[in-house]
Amino acid sequence: WFCPYAQRAWLTLEHHQIPYEYVESLSVKKDQSEGQHGYEKNPRLLELNPKGMVPTLALSMDFARDVGLDVGALKKVEDF
Repeated sequence: WFCPYAQRAWLTLEHHQIPYEYVESLSVKKDQSEGQHGYEKNPRLLELNPKGMVPTLALSMDFARDVGLDVGALKKVEDF
């Protein structure tokens, strides 16, 4: 919860009672020896967003259609 943008996204989801799955984006590195200190980013996050930026939203086109999002616009973003 270091990122204010992730906090804003979380608060919005909670306020509007939108179901979501929380996925921790950082974990402490297992190997803390020989200068390998720090965190590693969740592989699923990096798969969805190679820069590892948060918040990251993953949704299916069916869900987008169900909630009334412009699927054509989403497709353009996906193709970008």
